[in-house]
Amino acid sequence: MCKANALRVLTKIIDDLYVQSLEKYLKQAIIDKSTHVVSASLVSLVSLYKKGGHGLDVVKKMVNELQDKLMNSPDGYVQYQALLILFELKKNDQMSVLKLLYQLSQTKVHSAIAKCQLIRYIKMTLLQNPQIDQRSVKTFLAYIESCLATSNDDAVQFEAAKTMCELFEIFGPVVSIETSFSVLVHQATNSQKPVNKYAALRVMNRIASKQPALVGNCQTELENLITDMNRSVASLAISTLLKTCNEDSVQKLLKQISHYLPDLGLDFKIETIQSTALLYHRLP
Repeated sequence: MCKANALRVLTKIIDDLYVQSLEKYLKQAIIDKSTHVVSASLVSLVSLYKKGGHGLDVVKKMVNELQDKLMNSPDGYVQYQALLILFELKKNDQMSVLKLLYQLSQTKVHSAIAKCQLIRYIKMTLLQNPQIDQRSVKTFLAYIESCLATSNDDAVQFEAAKTMCELFEIFGPVVSIETSFSVLVHQATNSQKPVNKYAALRVMNRIASKQPALVGNCQTELENLITDMNRSVASLAISTLLKTCNEDSVQKLLKQISHYLPDLGLDFKIETIQSTALLYHRLP
């Protein structure tokens, strides 16, 4: 406990002239038996990276140790922190970033939080570099799809599904979102956690603005959420249905809206009104 806290404080307060004197202590800490000390050393490297100057030079010398922790550490947060620093060090070199992401997509990253961050980095790289060769794009998309199919963690599945939907908006038919959409529908209708339901509905709501036919296929499931105990979930379900409903179900929906609207917060009232305006333009 003392060693971990001392490292964190030292890297916050140390003057740039004396940073390099910390290097040997950081190298010892990063291979310590205690995962708490290892995690503290990685947080300390983040502080040094932000300082720049000699601190950045110290961090750059730790690349091999960071790579080892990312690939071999049994602790999920250590993997996550190592990934953050390595990506920051390599982000200005596109080939290094692609090599890192490709390497990680071919190995078994066991940590859920590291997987989520890896998926975010893949999305960021694909969106910022549309000239990436098709082979790399297919490899990255295959990895994200594998997270949809094999992960037992709701957060990883959601991050993968959300990313595939966002990439579909940019790349179009190259990205298959049927499986992703099924995961979102499952989380929206079957999850026991309101936050999971709400997050899945938010993505579906955004898709409904551009692909109403796709969301319209799960209209029955969405109608069941109108009576959800959580008002945020219920109002978002109404908003999504307004963007996708047909002429036959409009009257029923409008009656339900008038029942729920007085109890909703201001943000949800605005969202419902905007969705109703879109409905008017779609079905005059």
